[in-house]
Amino acid sequence: MAIKQFERESMDTDLGGNKKKYEDTLEELNKVKAMGDPFGDEYKNQMKSVREEQLILLKKFHELAVKLDSKKKILKIRRRLVTIVIGLNYVIGTVGVLVHKVLKKREKDLDKQKEEKILRLQLAMEKTSLKLVFLFSLTIIVFCSSFGDAREMAKEEVNYIDGKCPDGKKNCNCLPPVAPVMDSYKIIATCHRDIECIKFCPKGCKIVNCKFGTCFCEC
Repeated sequence: MAIKQFERESMDTDLGGNKKKYEDTLEELNKVKAMGDPFGDEYKNQMKSVREEQLILLKKFHELAVKLDSKKKILKIRRRLVTIVIGLNYVIGTVGVLVHKVLKKREKDLDKQKEEKILRLQLAMEKTSLKLVFLFSLTIIVFCSSFGDAREMAKEEVNYIDGKCPDGKKNCNCLPPVAPVMDSYKIIATCHRDIECIKFCPKGCKIVNCKFGTCFCEC
């Protein structure tokens, strides 16, 4: 709405009298400003908690990776030492080969375990990221709906000023009352819009004017 007002006022070169340029544009922008921060403290707190949760997961992943790498390094040293000992002692060569296979298998198991742990941590981080995206999308939807309501209210205010019903009805009770402008006629009563105005006049005379909440007659 503010952009439309800006485009309309940019083409308007008539600035005579007390008219201020871009007055309607500034009014619409002030309405958007009055709506406040669309994200609010609740979204910021939720985003902060999600960030803290991700940092905790990253810290756990780092500690787990260091621990598994340390175990893997120790196993490599042991395997090499066993290989050296078996090489020096041919008699127990068969046992050395068996121990070497066992340690090699254990090393592969640790690698597999490390990959599984990493995969689980990645899935947990993806879930927290999806949660953050969902909260952001929900906030944008709420902000857009609030902005749409503000635009509708602005349209209704313009219709009230023009004396038109926002719903397009000829006889409605949604328009605010306006001071009477026909002093030469008698004011019958305040019109309720859903009742025929002729019923308000006790003599049943002709209704001269019935606008903006006040009925006038010729008597």
